[in-house]
Amino acid sequence: MFGHSLFLLRGGYIRSQRKLVISLDGDERSALTMLAERERRDPRAQAALLIRNELIERGLLAADANPNAEHDGVRVVNESEVQHERITA
Repeated sequence: MFGHSLFLLRGGYIRSQRKLVISLDGDERSALTMLAERERRDPRAQAALLIRNELIERGLLAADANPNAEHDGVRVVNESEVQHERITA
């Protein structure tokens, strides 16, 4: 199911975005949430990043195509831009 939203960007341009609703079973949602927490992302941003990376890997999306998109207030960040810190307890 697709929804349709308009966003006013800097410079006064309007960009249209569509929403995609994806149903996950309990195990899939738990795994996505665990991965998102591990990588310090919102689960929606984590799902968007996983989908984007898969599309790039399959040659369906250019690697430089809007790498830092923001969808409904969730910024999707390239893995190369994320700085990981080792946490010791």
